[in-house]
Amino acid sequence: MYSDPGTNIFQHVADELLDLPRTHTWLPDMALNAAVASYEARAHSRNGTGVVPERIPNQPPTHPLQDYVGVYSHPVYGDASITLEKSQDGKETLALEVISFRSTLEPYHFDVFTAQLEDVTTNMKTIATFHTAAENRVDSFVINISLPAEFKRKD
Repeated sequence: MYSDPGTNIFQHVADELLDLPRTHTWLPDMALNAAVASYEARAHSRNGTGVVPERIPNQPPTHPLQDYVGVYSHPVYGDASITLEKSQDGKETLALEVISFRSTLEPYHFDVFTAQLEDVTTNMKTIATFHTAAENRVDSFVINISLPAEFKRKD
């Protein structure tokens, strides 16, 4: 549902400069999609739920938990830190710190983890999807904060 603003603005400018017939209203569609995504995120935020895909059972992470640990960066949201901690029952678990949020990352299936993002204004369940580079190193993850945001590994 999310439209990339850069693509839509480029397409709108190209239509204007080339005096092309209006076949699509790029900017209003972008604004509408962004508004819908924002309201959906707020609705999920209010009740602590989020958009989480159907789980594929018995599919553990594809890497040892240590491989996900590191500092990741996003140009708008800044740094996100993923650490390995011991849970209350003694199991190792991943912890995420991003913006004002701190959450455990619970393995969901493959390289997808769930997170419960909570602060003064937000209480939302979301997913973090990790990506592996060609050399089999976890190099980024995407998480839905208000819109999908990709954080790239710094270290």
